Amino acid sequence: MSVLSILDMEDSSMTDTIQTPADTAAEEATEAVQAEEFLHLDPAAIIIGTNVRTDLRPDHKEFRKSIKERGVLEAVTVYRDEDGQYVLLRGQRRTVTAAEVGTPTGLIPARVVHQPSDADRIGDQMVENIHRAGMRESEIVAGVEQLALLGVSAAQIAKRTSIDRPTVNAALAVTKADQSRNRLDSGDLTLEEAAIFAEFSVISTRRSGDVPRVGTAA
Repeated sequence: MSVLSILDMEDSSMTDTIQTPADTAAEEATEAVQAEEFLHLDPAAIIIGTNVRTDLRPDHKEFRKSIKERGVLEAVTVYRDEDGQYVLLRGQRRTVTAAEVGTPTGLIPARVVHQPSDADRIGDQMVENIHRAGMRESEIVAGVEQLALLGVSAAQIAKRTSIDRPTVNAALAVTKADQSRNRLDSGDLTLEEAAIFAEFSVISTRRSGDVPRVGTAA
């Protein structure tokens, strides 16, 4: 066999094994789809994972009636934990209500996905709730605070949750002023009012000398 023939064979072998970024992305997308499952689960057996929504509006009679008579029409989203149990990611209100009032089959549809990072979980839950039944402003503040504590910037919080940047900034301001936050939680102030109140509180505290200004010695 000639040297030229050997080189041609090596080139052909290398061409066959080269994988482009597009190929990699396509394979990852295929694997993600294949990893998902759709099951019907007992809602009472699903573990209610951490959720930024705290107000489930359990007194919504029409919603409870619909679940009892027709079941859960849109699949909830869960993941399997290390013990093989299903933990809820999205669909808390549907799952809790179904467990309380029952469904025609006793089961609810569930989409099983890989366990997400905390930042992805919080962001997805906020997007789902904000654009559906409207989260309370105190819940928005709590969600923004959780993302900030995970090191997510204000700009990224706005991008992840589709909340406008002024609202994100207002929520972050309220997280730094306990009195403002308490009044927001109790309904005395709107988020915008609480943010203004929080800013005045910070300015007042600095003037009193309790908190050093940026750039000055403590």
